[in-house]
Amino acid sequence: MIDNALGHTGQVEDLRIRIFPARDLLAGSFVTLAPNQYDILYVDVPPEAVLLHVALSQMTVPIDVFLRHEVPPTLTVFDKHARISPPGGELTLSRADIPPLRPGRYFIGVYNPNAQSTTFLHPWLLGRRPQRPPPHRSRRHQHGPRP
Repeated sequence: MIDNALGHTGQVEDLRIRIFPARDLLAGSFVTLAPNQYDILYVDVPPEAVLLHVALSQMTVPIDVFLRHEVPPTLTVFDKHARISPPGGELTLSRADIPPLRPGRYFIGVYNPNAQSTTFLHPWLLGRRPQRPPPHRSRRHQHGPRP
């Protein structure tokens, strides 16, 4: 049966949503990727950040890492990419890169281009501008006339 009458509306009979908590990327955790699996993670970069450092370690096969600002990267569209070889390596994005590091959400794509599964550790680090100490305020002591 085809419902193509103008002005008629349909209804959804059943909808199921499964929500998973986001991983804390700054704490680091182990990730397992099946052969040819692509996974997307994210990290929120604050305005004072000057460096986003993505490190992978304890790897047995090469892994491709992709970064993109505000939009998930694909295998062909990304801001920065690196192939990380065993036993580990890093991808760094700074304010000096093109495009530069900007505040906001960065999506991190990790892709296993191999024919075997792999597990790796991924701690992500943010380099921040050093906090300036508050300006020194000296108190002027007023001395009255000496007796």
